[in-house]
Amino acid sequence: MAVNFNNQIIDALCRASGDLKKKAGSGNFTKKANFHLTLAFIGETDRLSDVKRTLDGISFSPFEITLGKPGVFRRPGGDIYFVSALSDGLEGLANKVSEDLRESGFDIEKRKFVPHITLARQVVGSGDITFEVSPAVMAVNRISLMKSERINGVLKYTEVYFKEAVR
Repeated sequence: MAVNFNNQIIDALCRASGDLKKKAGSGNFTKKANFHLTLAFIGETDRLSDVKRTLDGISFSPFEITLGKPGVFRRPGGDIYFVSALSDGLEGLANKVSEDLRESGFDIEKRKFVPHITLARQVVGSGDITFEVSPAVMAVNRISLMKSERINGVLKYTEVYFKEAVR
């Protein structure tokens, strides 16, 4: 389950990614079309109807999301660089989505939700890499069930189902 972004957020993420790319030694950078914020990672499943039914049972009001500060998750073999996401409604929604999916029998991680948008994985560079994030904000009016697949070696995310916010 994910939040997809409007053009203002995507443009700001592209600028941040471009700045990071200039400074990083190497890395696997997120493609413009693949920027999203994961609420819950389901993994491979043949239970699509159960996921849709669970998503249909979730109710949420529209809320705003704002791009925050740059960040990094340190990993052996290369770090994950991201932009944090700030919102009053985001953590509660992510927790609700994860809880409802677990109740439906899905094996969803129980670690604390850290709202972020990944810019690059396996980044290798010398020391701390700093990059700029332009201010951007958007209203979140829907959450999406995303399918990820590799097509000719390129990762592609496609929305397969969504749930609108209750107004």
